[in-house]
Amino acid sequence: STATVRLHNSPKELREMSIRFLSDFANSRISPDQCVAEFSDSCRGKKDERDDIDDTRHDYEHIGSTLRHTSLSIAPSRMTATVHTFCSFTVKVITTQPRDEVCQGGKCPLGSTGTATGDCWTTNVYERGRWWLCESHYSALPSLVRPGSFIPTLFRRSGS
Repeated sequence: STATVRLHNSPKELREMSIRFLSDFANSRISPDQCVAEFSDSCRGKKDERDDIDDTRHDYEHIGSTLRHTSLSIAPSRMTATVHTFCSFTVKVITTQPRDEVCQGGKCPLGSTGTATGDCWTTNVYERGRWWLCESHYSALPSLVRPGSFIPTLFRRSGS
């Protein structure tokens, strides 16, 4: 008889998956469904994140981003993990009817730009022989807002 042994470099897989997701998020040409392809269907975060990306795509075009892995932790059970990534996203307003409350009432003129900078962190689950994203969260870093700019709300829902 033969036994199947799965070898994983979990830290590398988790790091790369988080960066891949955030890179896709920062590319306005990638659909919300494609962005959440590596989210587990068993996590509510998949729907929340998809809806957030849909809102972001409606309001903004991503024009720049910086992503840098900062830390990760894997639970003793080896079934869940959390990955932290420094993230900064610069966007340009592409609608006069934004869904983002920050920009409603004409506060962010068409073509104006804003930047959100902080800690993007994902929760992850090990299912069906591989790692999946579960939820995506964002904690803003305090930042100065240039006159004529704004801080966009890119992550609105609880599971995202």
